[in-house]
Amino acid sequence: MEEVLCKYGDKSGSYLSELSHKLPAWKYSEEYEPIYVAELAIEEEDKYWLFVDTIEDIEEEDEPVVAQIIRELPEGKAMS
Repeated sequence: MEEVLCKYGDKSGSYLSELSHKLPAWKYSEEYEPIYVAELAIEEEDKYWLFVDTIEDIEEEDEPVVAQIIRELPEGKAMS
């Protein structure tokens, strides 16, 4: 939290809005489509599309999404 405050705490709302709208999650979402917080953490487009593909694959299966995501995380990262 401190790192984020140090980096962005003195920036204006307009600056932060402009910065966030350059992220792949904003650039490629459709109007009124929800954007997940996890998507906003991804700055590189190739990693963004890998994330989107993974989520779409998970959504097509019957197992609850959370259980699948936890299973896919590297050991020790699920509760970090």
